[in-house]
Amino acid sequence: MPNQNNVVEHASQGNAVIQDVAPLFLKQGFTATSSEEPFDDYLAIGIGKAPMVFIYEAQYLAHVFANDGAITDQMRLMYPDPDVYSKHVIVPLDANGDKVGRLLLSDPVLQQLAAQYGFRTNDPKFFNTLVQQHHANIDPSIVDVIEPPSYEALENMIEKIEQLYAQNQGGGASP
Repeated sequence: MPNQNNVVEHASQGNAVIQDVAPLFLKQGFTATSSEEPFDDYLAIGIGKAPMVFIYEAQYLAHVFANDGAITDQMRLMYPDPDVYSKHVIVPLDANGDKVGRLLLSDPVLQQLAAQYGFRTNDPKFFNTLVQQHHANIDPSIVDVIEPPSYEALENMIEKIEQLYAQNQGGGASP
């Protein structure tokens, strides 16, 4: 079991597990740079191309809440265990930007709009109301959450996987 099932915290841990994890990336072929493209393919083409895709909860729920028919009875949202909670951050460049950030956290109209797009809001009543109205089958709370590896640890592993990829393209040994 790579890294005893712990989050990679620094380069030396990443280097120790790279031979185990690199094939997971190298053997999957071309992948999109965001979750939007594979999810759009999944919605348009169905399970034939990809029976399972990794997406954000909000992407799935936005379609459920819009009641647009994109999510069928055969589709299920599953949560990894442990999960990684994606934090969306706003970096204000001036006082107006700071005001926008504060409004996103506190303004009821913006909270309602965020919930309609599937986001769990600062005030949970908006999100929970939509979940109940649409009978959305989701985890009511995300409890088993881990922090992702640091930027430095991830960047180190990406560089190592790129090196292994380059070796494989040039006829080198596979990882």
